[in-house]
Amino acid sequence: MSPTKQEVVVFLEDLVHKRFSKKKLNKVLSDFFKQDLEVSNVSQNKIDNGIDDDLTDFNLMTYVDFDGEFDAIDIDIYMLPMRRKGWDDSDMYITEVGYEFW
Repeated sequence: MSPTKQEVVVFLEDLVHKRFSKKKLNKVLSDFFKQDLEVSNVSQNKIDNGIDDDLTDFNLMTYVDFDGEFDAIDIDIYMLPMRRKGWDDSDMYITEVGYEFW
């Protein structure tokens, strides 16, 4: 059974002010949504393609497809890269999440 909008919002908002590695974040998202998900580091993709904007935020994105109360959700996860990896290999600090239900 797919989660309700309220459950999704609570889950996503609970990611804020926590530290993750990309691998761990993918696992947490995949476990909650019960499907294989992988976030895309949109900011790094821009830097790798020569678009170096001092105002660019650090943004991870993913898309989840559903059958249930809503059809899909776009997820934006804003983060700050950490200078050093944490004891648990975390290398990013989540500062904000954005989402849009379809």
